[in-house]
Amino acid sequence: MGNIHLKCSSVKKLLSIILTILGLAITFYYFENLIFRGTLMKPSLTIIRVSSQKVPLYGLLELDLNATDSFKNPFNPDEVEILALIKTPKDETIEIPAFYYQEFKRELTEGRETLTPVGEPYWKIRFTPVEVGTYKLHVLLRTASHTVTSEELTFDAYESDIRGFVRVSEVDKRYFKVENGESLLFIGHNVCWFGNRGAFDYDEWFSAMNKSGENITRIWMAPWAFGIEWKKLGYYDLSEAWRLDYVIKKAEEEGIYIILCLMNHGQLQSGGLTGQWNDNPYNVKNGGPLSKPEDFWTDENAIRLFKKRLRYIVARWGYSTHVLAWELWNEVELTDDYDFDVVAKWHEEMAKYIREIDPYKHLITTSSDPRLGGLNGIDFVTVHKYGPQSFKDIAGVIPEIVENLWISYGKPVLITEFGADWRWFDNPYYYKDVEGVELHNGIWSSVLSGSAS
Repeated sequence: MGNIHLKCSSVKKLLSIILTILGLAITFYYFENLIFRGTLMKPSLTIIRVSSQKVPLYGLLELDLNATDSFKNPFNPDEVEILALIKTPKDETIEIPAFYYQEFKRELTEGRETLTPVGEPYWKIRFTPVEVGTYKLHVLLRTASHTVTSEELTFDAYESDIRGFVRVSEVDKRYFKVENGESLLFIGHNVCWFGNRGAFDYDEWFSAMNKSGENITRIWMAPWAFGIEWKKLGYYDLSEAWRLDYVIKKAEEEGIYIILCLMNHGQLQSGGLTGQWNDNPYNVKNGGPLSKPEDFWTDENAIRLFKKRLRYIVARWGYSTHVLAWELWNEVELTDDYDFDVVAKWHEEMAKYIREIDPYKHLITTSSDPRLGGLNGIDFVTVHKYGPQSFKDIAGVIPEIVENLWISYGKPVLITEFGADWRWFDNPYYYKDVEGVELHNGIWSSVLSGSAS
């Protein structure tokens, strides 16, 4: 019996040692995986740069931030949200979301632009003061389990000669003005995407446009240029976003206003010359939520994802006084199984959401179903008109279009695309117009008909 007692005692000691070791292992795993990797550790927030303590009216204040936590997707505000809470001189509070950012270095090698990441990604906040005086701000980081607040900062906004954001004129609603009261009449041309030279193209184009007296263009956030959500839903392409940063800054320097087009029709086209649905990340075949293109307008997941993209776009580029407008679509009527009522409802919802998140109240438009110009959320009407089938004399057609749309909707009308031929293949008609007659007549008939461009 004594030997049995000793054996039982030894077993108990051995079990005790095993349990102790196991407990230590579990504890180490707990700390290593949960605390040291950030799940339980309170996230940290550090302001690493403030661009200036004094900012010109309608100029840019920029904050760079480091944030540590275990978030998987920095683009998802449901997972991690960083906001600047800014108190204005009038004691109003404005919320400005931060956005995830990567710096790049660009090079032109054998006629092709290459972008190389510089350092690690971090967060940025961009803010444009619209009144003179002292501002106070602090930054808030929120996750599902924690909230972290920075120290309070102050900065001053002083008078400047920057003209402010573009608005519809109260004096004559056919036209536009800037916030300092000056009127605007636009002339320009589309440079919607770049070639192999990337943003280097815009160095050349915007400089030439400025020298020629042009002051407006359109840029598409297309899958092949400036598009930030084409590889994986919910994750944004930081290299394309950096390119757009560069181009918008260049536009500001050269006095060019940008209509930023957020979606092109090909993304919801399953065939034809411009269809891109097969590659669209919203397509269920690519892991998205949609079995067919037309579901984009009504699917709750698609709507939620697109609103998150809008939030990122407004946070990153809403600061700029030279973003004339958010253009929701290019030629939306060319998407698959187009249903005006369904598409109109989507436009109203997205325009309403943009107004909720855009403190600068940029104008909103779309193209090119003219009926969408009647929606409350659309601030001005755009027209695309091409020949040769659709008109014989552009100088006579454009004034009629402009007048009819003005009578119908009482909003500015911009001719944002026109030409002798919509084709770029099979010997298009404009090759025959060697003297540029249709270009001359289109520009002058637009201006003299009461169009704002």
